[in-house]
Amino acid sequence: MFFETCLIAGAVYCVNKLVESVKEAMEPPKSEKKAVCDSEDEIKSSSRNEVLVFEKEQAAYGKLVDRNIKLCFLFSGMAVTGKLVYYPLTILSALGMLYSAIPLFERGIRAVFKEKRPRIEILDTFAILFSVSLGYITAGAFMGIIYWYAQKLRIKTETSSRQNLMSIFEKQPDRVWILQEGVEIEIPFNSLEAGNISVINAGEPVPADGIVVHGEGVIDQHILTGESQPVEKSVGDTVFASTILLAGRIEVKVETAGDDTIAAKICGILRNTADFTAAIESTGQEIADASVVPSLVMSIGAFPFVGMEGMAALFSSNSLSSFRMAAPICILNYLNLASKNGILIKDGRSFQLLPTVDTVVFDKTGTLTKEQPSIGKIHCFNGAKEEEVLTLAAAAENRQAHPIAAAIIEAARERKLDIPYIDTASYEVGYGISVRIKERLIQVGSERFISQKGIPLPRGIEAIRDQSYELGVSLLYVSSDDALIGLIEMHPTIRPESIEVIRKLKERNIRIVIISGDHEKPTRAMAKKLGIDEFFAEILPRDKARLVEKLQDAGRKVCFVGDGINDSIALKTANVSVSLRGASTVATDSAQIVLMDESLEKLPQLFDIAYGFQNNMKDTFFAVSGPMIFCIGGVLYAHFTILSTVVLYGVSLASGSIVAARPFFNGKALLGFNKRKDP
Repeated sequence: MFFETCLIAGAVYCVNKLVESVKEAMEPPKSEKKAVCDSEDEIKSSSRNEVLVFEKEQAAYGKLVDRNIKLCFLFSGMAVTGKLVYYPLTILSALGMLYSAIPLFERGIRAVFKEKRPRIEILDTFAILFSVSLGYITAGAFMGIIYWYAQKLRIKTETSSRQNLMSIFEKQPDRVWILQEGVEIEIPFNSLEAGNISVINAGEPVPADGIVVHGEGVIDQHILTGESQPVEKSVGDTVFASTILLAGRIEVKVETAGDDTIAAKICGILRNTADFTAAIESTGQEIADASVVPSLVMSIGAFPFVGMEGMAALFSSNSLSSFRMAAPICILNYLNLASKNGILIKDGRSFQLLPTVDTVVFDKTGTLTKEQPSIGKIHCFNGAKEEEVLTLAAAAENRQAHPIAAAIIEAARERKLDIPYIDTASYEVGYGISVRIKERLIQVGSERFISQKGIPLPRGIEAIRDQSYELGVSLLYVSSDDALIGLIEMHPTIRPESIEVIRKLKERNIRIVIISGDHEKPTRAMAKKLGIDEFFAEILPRDKARLVEKLQDAGRKVCFVGDGINDSIALKTANVSVSLRGASTVATDSAQIVLMDESLEKLPQLFDIAYGFQNNMKDTFFAVSGPMIFCIGGVLYAHFTILSTVVLYGVSLASGSIVAARPFFNGKALLGFNKRKDP
């Protein structure tokens, strides 16, 4: 009697839950109100918390999935025990199955009444209801296990594609120094405000946007501009937050601080363009949803010929729903394959998009070129020799840390030159450096520095300077005892792998484009050297995204390979975005794909993996749909029951999973698909 009472109570509870779910699902959607924040702080706080909210929602749903998997196993065991030992357990397991399937029923009803679109959950709902009503409890439990396992893998794929997207800012100091009534005092970073005079020493980040009011320095603006060479800053020049003072000391009058800086505003744009809350709908889900209407029509239309049980079997025969499980397995295995090859995929959707890419756009600086320049021709004057000019320049720059100094020292060491010790040094920040070597005054720096020292320039300097400017080559001036003895050409260093990478991409019928902020002639020269016919020069950072959009409007599918915060909007605009580890923080976090070895060498392999993924997905689809076709024929002509269709459903799932897992067993599965076919 007690058991029967519990059974009735359980039935009432399950029915009530089902009724409540149906009512909730059928209610019209509530009117959406536009979120209005009273202050910018609320907007900023909301942006920062988006990922935390997403992670909490995913964690809660993950717990629900794990619970229902356990329940399905439990009720499946109860159903078997009930048939063999105690029949009421079968009824209890049926009620339990309905209870565990409530989230599935809600999705099916919501798809019909709210979303007004066919979703695979509609077929799953019919399949489970028919299985329970016709007494196939074990089969229904097995369907539930498949569904919840598919959801578990979907969550895993979605989570892996979204990680690290909110790491936007480089770390700011906890405290900064400001000048107050002639005295330097230390204050919290968050207390810095407009009007303060911020004191910045070598090696420290610039904490705010402002104007230099005292001092001179060399600043690395790579995080903002993507340019490799540091820039000289003196009184009256503008400096920006998040850049680094490499050498010197400056005092900056703060104009904007905190979230009002240019870097912070760009990060705000990126937060708004990133969709952190919408679910990623996998290819498997889309294909499964597309099969709903044909399956419903076929199942209902076959009712007069196969009866109720045959119709129920047809509802259960759509094994494309198991593709939802095989597809995430395929994605995860290719993510793993890519990571083992030094390629970090942060968004699984890029696998689907890469095979459609027909145009790769390279940002020149920092992507096709390295940060450190290379030494070119050395022009000698006043009887000096190349070795002498390079030796003296290396001695002067020996203790400096900027890329130009590193290039000079490296060139001197390659030539096995003996770099003498300096007796005294006077680094005039923003211009150059003066040192003494055995009573000899050596001065190395820019043309501005040499001119200020009153050092006369020999004839022919203007022609060298103009030609270098046209080719995008900078010049380093070297003087000895107030006489110019040489000019050292500083060339942008093309990545050694660039030529081979571009050749391989062309073999895949991919169009190559260069975008550069440099002048036309140096950009043209680099394009010619790399074998690229199409380039765009003198492009401002804000126009890069517009150029990408222009290519897309012309019907091109664009992969943007960039570096630097000025590329971030273009990275978000492109169909697929690629960055290098070691690029600025924002570039890395904005890109869907990161090449971890800090080179372009893996870029062709990335396309190989993507093509392999596309073909493996097709193979997985055929592996899943084959048993489905056999099952439908069996129901129509051999009177297969629900139990038979569920068995074939399992076969479909197993075969699809094995094909999807092929890259795990054979990393060479991607080979043979390395060329894009022209549409």
